[in-house]
This record gives sequence, C-alpha cells and structure tokens, in this order.
Amino acid sequence: MIMRNLAEITSLLQEKYNLKSETKVAQALGMTQQTFSAYKKRGTIPYQEIIAFCHKKKLSLDWIFLGREPEKPASPSDLERRIEELEKIIKK
Repeated sequence: MIMRNLAEITSLLQEKYNLKSETKVAQALGMTQQTFSAYKKRGTIPYQEIIAFCHKKKLSLDWIFLGREPEKPASPSDLERRIEELEKIIKK
C-alpha cells in the first residue's frame, strides 16, 4: 500500500473540513503558512501535527495516510448471528 503525500493529505483535509486554502490547512494543523510551505518544499509530511489533528478530530490515521476506510465495529446483531453460526458448527 502506498502512503499519501502531503498534497493528497492537504486535499483531503480541505475537502472534509471545507478549508479553502493551504493557509487554513496550516492553521488547522497548528502551524504557520511558512512552516507548512517548508514541509512542502522539502517534500516531507508534518506527521506529529497531522497525527495530533487526527486524534483531536477522531480521524482514522489509516484513512488519512493510506486511504483505507476505518473498519466499522460489528453490530450486536451481526455478532449474535456469527455466534449462532459457530455454535451450529460446533454441535455437528
């Protein structure tokens, strides 16, 4: 699986949180536009800031960095159905 780059992460955050500019993304990540631009110029990702932002917003790191949707926990009815299936198998 390929990790997203800063441009892709920026686009995701802009779309999800209606951030109209990179300056707004930088502010949301708790940094200045100049610092954000330095990350872009170096081709690096401000991991600490993005992780802190994701934690605060309860965003999946897998989604932001890898593009994988977070797994949804099984509902109680799904679990009950699976337990019943397993019990039938065990009784055979």
